[in-house]
Amino acid sequence: MGDILFSTDRRPGDLFLEAAAGTGTMARAAAATLRFFGTDPAEYRWWLNDLDPLNSACCAVSAQLWRLGQHVTVSCGDALNDPRLLEEAVRERAERATAEQQARPVLYPTTTRPPFWPWQSVPPS
Repeated sequence: MGDILFSTDRRPGDLFLEAAAGTGTMARAAAATLRFFGTDPAEYRWWLNDLDPLNSACCAVSAQLWRLGQHVTVSCGDALNDPRLLEEAVRERAERATAEQQARPVLYPTTTRPPFWPWQSVPPS
């Protein structure tokens, strides 16, 4: 099945979209075929979606196990009924995650070290 995906020319950076990915079996087959032809799957972009939240979670784990790279989006929604709504939801979630990460406090906001490190003895008070 993975060979079917490569009946046309694919170039690094192309997007593989699986609207009903399940746990990601087709993505695994595509990654195996890419590796067979000497290409790294991490050079491509992947969007794996499923309607079932458990399948989406399993698919996210599978994407890590199969080393699909950093350009992987795993989403949960009805992509077959209305793909534009799903695209908007993913964009909104990404913007929200970026804002939350930027608002997160820094443990040590200065460039100096704290007075002691955990592996050193704590000075007496």
